[in-house]
Amino acid sequence: MFASSLVYIMKKKFILLTGVLICAVATGSYLFSGNLAALLSFRLIHGIGFGVASTYFATLASEELPSSRLGEGMGYFGVGETITGIFIRVISGKIFDAKGPVYVLIPCGFSLIIAMILIAHSNSELLLNISALFYGVAFGAIFPAVQAWIISDVEAEDREAAVGSFLNFFDLGIGGGSLLLGLVIEATSYKTMYLLLILFIVAYMVLSIYIKKYQKQKSPTESDNS
Repeated sequence: MFASSLVYIMKKKFILLTGVLICAVATGSYLFSGNLAALLSFRLIHGIGFGVASTYFATLASEELPSSRLGEGMGYFGVGETITGIFIRVISGKIFDAKGPVYVLIPCGFSLIIAMILIAHSNSELLLNISALFYGVAFGAIFPAVQAWIISDVEAEDREAAVGSFLNFFDLGIGGGSLLLGLVIEATSYKTMYLLLILFIVAYMVLSIYIKKYQKQKSPTESDNS
């Protein structure tokens, strides 16, 4: 929400460059953190810069893309660290533009489920690598697809707030989920934890379908009212 409010007092490109600069300065400052308090302070500053830069990277990219190729464009914007990541995100972006988000998110949900099952029962390096492949395919497609879905579902002036909220809840899920799953591991085992995650994946798939159906039902009503 802080990042989205900056647009009212500064130009978007200036905000983006400021966020990148803050990230760069904070990264270099880690070398001078002589105690935990200093380290946490630099980390907080780094997080602010990263949040601002991530929000405006996405919104500025979306403004340069035609709506018919938003999914593909966000896939290019969110390319991963490997050739596989680039391939998956570009392909999933084309599917998003042609069919819609559900046709990306649901297959990726099944890919995540396969990954969790394989990891839970992994007894060799080969099986672990195969599970990593299924996980990488899913995660590499889900993040830009959800981001593109959010951007396409709001007005242009609300994109900064929407992307900022998405990234905030993403970070909350990563941080909070790590803590909760750590407790699950202590009480049970890694295998149980991975299998338990399947329930959350199924919930995400059901929620994706429900939201899309709700949007379809709502659209004709809004058209009639207008």
